[in-house]
Amino acid sequence: MHHRKKIIRYLRHGLTPHNEQKRLQGQSNIPLAPEGIMQAQLVRQVLCREPIDQAFCSPLDRCQKTLAIATEGLAMPITIINELAELDIGHLSNLSYDEAAGFYPAEWNLFQKNPSKVVFPGGESFFDFQKRILFAYRQILDIVEEREFTSVLVVSHQRVIQALVASLMGIDLDFATSIQIENCSTTIIEYTPENSLSLVKSVNIPISEQTISV
Repeated sequence: MHHRKKIIRYLRHGLTPHNEQKRLQGQSNIPLAPEGIMQAQLVRQVLCREPIDQAFCSPLDRCQKTLAIATEGLAMPITIINELAELDIGHLSNLSYDEAAGFYPAEWNLFQKNPSKVVFPGGESFFDFQKRILFAYRQILDIVEEREFTSVLVVSHQRVIQALVASLMGIDLDFATSIQIENCSTTIIEYTPENSLSLVKSVNIPISEQTISV
């Protein structure tokens, strides 16, 4: 029934070696670290409690691996959405924070202070990135409404979730990167089709506190 509220559950991928080393990932295909694999296994214990109609996922390996582990044994259709990929930071990819600050001081400092103004060399602007994330979100909502889904899972990235939450909550894009989104944390959005209202119910829920029902 269309009058039912829909639950859009965003899950950040599990921990990677780059996360451990404080190294920038961007759209590089980085695998999960052993701890990231364990995090995804813990998420599976949450997901098996109640059915989710469908999963959507970033095309990057760390998200697809997180999703594969978290949904193992669960009958869940999966759709890859390219627009769910992480912020493309271009030439800053795979650099440590210190290296980024040293090699690209202007872009790095701007990203720290006014991310809405930054354009990454060889990558994209944070402003265009947010537009891409919102496009992906609308794609998901269209599918949810068309197929009358009740609850879906979206596996994506830190910057993706930050940019989406900032937009839905009316937070200036310059403050988006201060929104805490940990590995394998969940952010829950409640969507009401009648008035196309998206309400951010919870942000950065740790694995130990995750439940499907809200």
